[in-house]
This record gives sequence, structure tokens and C-alpha cells, in this order.
Amino acid sequence: MNTYTKTCILFLVFLLSACSSSSVTKNNRFEIFNNYIADNKLASLTSINTFKFQGWNSLDPKHLIVSSNLRKSYLLTLTNYCNDLDVTHNILIKQTLSSRLSTRFDYIIVPGQAGQQCKIKSIHEITKLQRNELTALRKNSK
Repeated sequence: MNTYTKTCILFLVFLLSACSSSSVTKNNRFEIFNNYIADNKLASLTSINTFKFQGWNSLDPKHLIVSSNLRKSYLLTLTNYCNDLDVTHNILIKQTLSSRLSTRFDYIIVPGQAGQQCKIKSIHEITKLQRNELTALRKNSK
């Protein structure tokens, strides 16, 4: 083999190993929050009856924390990855009923994503301490 061929093979091996290790890291990043839910035995809610959206904090493209008018925070898990959720500055919440947030009918929308609707899979009420722990996990998983 000539030097050019060896260099190309080495480059491809390096590229493939980098891709495989980053995808494992990315998948592990998504599992961190699922494991947190299981480890802390967070109860799943099907809906929040008196929900008025006050703010949000993205954890990754599939998990976010939303705040309501009653100083309560909720961890939402989406059924699919929501493109750009972890980098956008704005989101919309499409609620079927104006004062209720539901897992079966409501969506998160990232403006500019060609109408992508990210259905809410689960809702978990969290404490201020849990909110801080989840935010710290996000920072450590990047």
C-alpha cells in the first residue's frame, strides 16, 4: 500500500470511531433524564388542570422543564426529538384547553421548524431542588 492509501484508511478509521463515540454520548445524554425520573420515582401525571405557562428551560431535544403560574415546575418528556429545542430562545405550547396541559393532546412547538409538533409523552411535577438537580445534570452532560 502506498502512503496516500494508508493515510486515507487511518483517517476513515479515526472518523468512524469519532462518530460512534459521539452517538453513544448523545444517546447516554438522553438517557440521563429518563434515569433521573426512574431513580427518583417521579410520579407521572396525565394532565395539569390549572396550568398557565410562565417559563421554560430546555434540558435536551426530548426533555424540558416548564413553570406554571402557581410557582410549580414540571419535567416534560416528549415522544420524539424536537429539533432545535435545546438551542431556541422561544417555544409555543399548543394546549387543547386554555388552562390545562395534557399528555394526550398537547404539543411543544419550536418556531421556525416547519410545523414540527412535539407531542408531550409524560409530565412530572418536580420540586425546586429537583429542578436544580436536573439543570446541573444538563450542564454536566454537554
